[in-house]
Amino acid sequence: MNYSVKELFCENNGQKIYGRMYMPTVKKDKYPLVICAHGFNANCDYHDEFGRQLAARGACVYVFDFRGGGEKSRSEGSTLEMSLLTEVSDLDRVYNRLVKLDYVDKDRVFLLGGSQGGAVAALEAAKLKDKIKGLMLVYPGFMLPEKFRALYPDDDLIPESEYHFIMTVGKKYFIDAKTIDMWGTIGDYKGDVYIVHGDGDNVVPIDNSYKAMEIYDHCDLTVLPGLGHGFTGEDLKTCAELMTEFLKEYTVTDVGNFGGNSVVTVKGIHSEFHTKSEIISMSGERYMVLTSFTDEEDATTTILVAGNYEKLEDFEM
Repeated sequence: MNYSVKELFCENNGQKIYGRMYMPTVKKDKYPLVICAHGFNANCDYHDEFGRQLAARGACVYVFDFRGGGEKSRSEGSTLEMSLLTEVSDLDRVYNRLVKLDYVDKDRVFLLGGSQGGAVAALEAAKLKDKIKGLMLVYPGFMLPEKFRALYPDDDLIPESEYHFIMTVGKKYFIDAKTIDMWGTIGDYKGDVYIVHGDGDNVVPIDNSYKAMEIYDHCDLTVLPGLGHGFTGEDLKTCAELMTEFLKEYTVTDVGNFGGNSVVTVKGIHSEFHTKSEIISMSGERYMVLTSFTDEEDATTTILVAGNYEKLEDFEM
């Protein structure tokens, strides 16, 4: 097995957050980090497939249970106190805890979220901005705030608790969501976004993802024909494979030597490398960009960086 798994707890508002870290077995000083945010009434078990596949490709992957995020959550907290905003707060605390780990490359942190967790990850990315290298979303529930504003135009109409969809939630769940300007906020994130959505989804209609593509500056969407909400089995594996392919856009594919410096070819068009003297992080090392150019036809970026190319020869992500 080319990865290992260990439990790793975080904390928010005096309550424990249960999580697991998937770690590649290949030894490096620093690894890219993917933090996974699960959906409504779920837990981190749903993201195990992502953890296995992404860790096998060289990323450390953290999956965790939101406080009160599901009836089978192993984190503390009540489902009656959970909301989109409490989950954004949980994700923020997880991010701030994990980037301090000595094996995490804080310049290569990705967020991955599904359904309600997709909306939560998008809100957190909008807050953290360029601290997040990429955002990966699976049928993201962007429509939740407007849905609840229409359902309960007056807060006085909201009951203290209600069985919503597949779980009983508290009044806070609806009130907090109604305060969020989802479509006016998520576009604050200017990095790369990748969305996977089934066109048979009747829980989160795919129109949400089409609208998101219009809002994000850099967004790609893969539509899976006929699939509905909540991928399982082979469909879930396919989704995880697609996310792995997205991360490969940050993969060094060739390394050479030029005058004692490194010539590095990276998959994808990366305009952030085009500024001379830019300091970038690769394979746990920091390098200064001397010059770079892109090949639009091959969709690659080649960078001349000051540094020893031998340290980059085994770079994967």
